[in-house]
Amino acid sequence: MPRRVQDIVPGDKRSIRNIPAGQEEAQSEKSAKEKPSSRPNKKRIDDESPVPIHRITDKNSEAFKRMPITPPALPARRKSKRSGSKILLLVAGVVVVIAGIAFIASTHFSRATFTIVPKSLPVNVNSTYIAQSTPAAGVLTYQLLTLRESASTTVPATDGAYTSTKSQGKVTIYNSYSAQPQRLIAGTRLSAASGLIYRLNSSVLIPGYSSSKGITLPGTVTATIVADQSGQNYDISGGDTVSDFKVVAYSGTPKYADIYARVASGITGGFTGTKKTIAPAALASSTANLQSQITTTLASEAKSAVPEGYIMYDSGHVTSFSEPMLGGTDPHSAIVSIQGTFYGILFKKSELTAKVAGDQSVAAFGSFAYATPGLDSLVFSITNLKDFSPESKNALIIHLKGNMSLVGIIPVDELKKKLAGVSLADTQNILKAYNPIIESGSGELIPPWSKVPSDPARITINVADK
Repeated sequence: MPRRVQDIVPGDKRSIRNIPAGQEEAQSEKSAKEKPSSRPNKKRIDDESPVPIHRITDKNSEAFKRMPITPPALPARRKSKRSGSKILLLVAGVVVVIAGIAFIASTHFSRATFTIVPKSLPVNVNSTYIAQSTPAAGVLTYQLLTLRESASTTVPATDGAYTSTKSQGKVTIYNSYSAQPQRLIAGTRLSAASGLIYRLNSSVLIPGYSSSKGITLPGTVTATIVADQSGQNYDISGGDTVSDFKVVAYSGTPKYADIYARVASGITGGFTGTKKTIAPAALASSTANLQSQITTTLASEAKSAVPEGYIMYDSGHVTSFSEPMLGGTDPHSAIVSIQGTFYGILFKKSELTAKVAGDQSVAAFGSFAYATPGLDSLVFSITNLKDFSPESKNALIIHLKGNMSLVGIIPVDELKKKLAGVSLADTQNILKAYNPIIESGSGELIPPWSKVPSDPARITINVADK
């Protein structure tokens, strides 16, 4: 309770200060008689003694009710200032916390998603093209993938009369000796590494060699050879590894090492003894089945053997087969065997694309990579199939028809690294560098006020179809 200083007023409403002088002593004596003073040397009241101060504790008394209640202004103002300061500090703390949360969210929980539409150029193909086996500027080049396989089956047969036949087959003759053509006449003897002798079935002219960048390219020609004697021991399978055939007449001269022959297809048909007799229809049917079996097997093997960056169409191959050979000891059956050679025709994808789509379309992508959807599904055919010889590797004429496209390949990982940590506005400048392969693009940030995350793992790039 606040302390108050008040006059004590007696019942006759006279103040202590109004007591007459004559009555002062009597009053004092009377008071002394009624109550002993604890302070015998106490001065008189009118000697300017201080007025006694009483704590009024009874809130129901008339004195307490008459007291003016005026709260002190100074303490109240100090309390208001302190409360305002606390509120300001509290608000500032909340703002700092919110800012910290926003920073953490922007740094550690932000995401960026970009949707990019790659450039796509449609190409309609319906043309005929000439391909060569020798590389040259501006020329479509083909390569051959050569595989060989044998197959056999058993068919009903009977023993026939005694027969004697000679093996025969094809070889490729090379001229590394001279830039001038070299002639070999019919009957020229060729010696195998085994010492067996074969003869040319007809005269041939071997082209002279050529040079390219310091490398000698021998002239070649394909010819048929026949074994000098009858017998199965002259047979050479196309899959056999044999050394070069040498021209016997050139022995001891420089031509002996530089004019030589190699097996181009199997040399078969040699036989001495009793041959099996098979019904022509059974032989034809079994031979056709064996050829189909060999073709299917080798075509499957060829697909898995196509090098990276090359293409081979399903109908882009040529096959050749040896004459069926009959064998076996059972007098009531025969084993029919044939050998097949599969020549798969390969094209380098980049060269073929430039040829069918045009150099201008390819140049539109600059130095960036592009895909060629539809190139593999073009309809392929060989128009000079009767004249084309895989052994001689002459010019190949093909026809392609269908629809394909050139589509830019977006380097997703490279883009993520370049976009990391930049603002959404700056991403446009980065994407402009990829204009040759980007048709359009858009981006989205979460939260929207943040930058692209610095961690590429928080960046998503979706490549959409046009």
